[in-house]
Amino acid sequence: MEIITAVELHETGYTSVQDVLHNLTANGQGTLSQGFSGAFASGAAGIALRGLNVGSTLVLIDGHRMAPYPIGDDGQRSFVDVSNIPFDAIESIEVLKDGASAIYGSDAIAGVVNIILKKTYQGASMTADGGLSSHGDGSQFHVSGIWGMGDLINDGHNFYVSAEYRKQNEIKFADRGGIFTQTDFTSSGGYNVTPGVQNPIVGGLPRSGTGYVTDTNGNIVGFMPGCNATTFAANQCTYHDTWDQIQPPTENINVITRYTQKFADDWQGSFQASYFEGKSQQVNGPDRAFAGAIRVLLRALESRRPCCPLFRQPRSPIPIQLTPPARGLPSPTFGILF
Repeated sequence: MEIITAVELHETGYTSVQDVLHNLTANGQGTLSQGFSGAFASGAAGIALRGLNVGSTLVLIDGHRMAPYPIGDDGQRSFVDVSNIPFDAIESIEVLKDGASAIYGSDAIAGVVNIILKKTYQGASMTADGGLSSHGDGSQFHVSGIWGMGDLINDGHNFYVSAEYRKQNEIKFADRGGIFTQTDFTSSGGYNVTPGVQNPIVGGLPRSGTGYVTDTNGNIVGFMPGCNATTFAANQCTYHDTWDQIQPPTENINVITRYTQKFADDWQGSFQASYFEGKSQQVNGPDRAFAGAIRVLLRALESRRPCCPLFRQPRSPIPIQLTPPARGLPSPTFGILF
């Protein structure tokens, strides 16, 4: 078992629990950070020991289970958000780098992380830090503090409150340019995948900044204002990605308070309250039309396996007569190909 004390936590130079845990040698593939823009559980941070996922590492607070993050990793794996713990309130972190499913259950297959909070605190302390990327974006700001009063031995009680505020601004691909926003790969033998450009991937129905109308056979029969058949054929009805993120914006407010009362015969009573609030904004682009994309892919696969064609020649359609509609209208007939 590895034990990281409060002194060692501050000596690392990190200012958050997630940074400390993410840089453990036992933490590997499957970890989740607040900087992951494509996560289902956007804005949260999870620990994944021994290369397994966050759902296989049990995180405890003072030996007790905590409520999981509302959204599971990939929409299915429950985990504890380690970004919701004030850094100054931690006394130590215990990391069991071995499976403990026999004791705790299947969510401890990879190991256990037990975060121990301070039992008492006297005095006051406050820290603040900030920074930004070398490109001048993605700024981060963090302020935390702890204040406590009362000597448990002499006064018989102790009370402290620890709070922190953390904000991280977004970084977009458009802020970087270059290879981050390159969409035309025709110079190297690829496709031009600029939104609005026709290519085999989208089957002749690319994304459109203005919109167009298709019939039931997938043929374009009309354009919305801003584009027409001539400009569309010339691949001039394009637009650029201004929404995809390298780093999403996040904001955290974490507060923990604890009151401890000493009683006779070495008895103690502790009352603890906590408030955690995390916000994150993840932006997705418009849906893409993939008509024909699957057929292009399967045709390519079929060319590699001539013995077993993936497409059969269609037979005559089988007419299906539906229930006649009201008002004496003719009943519709649909053909299904097998």
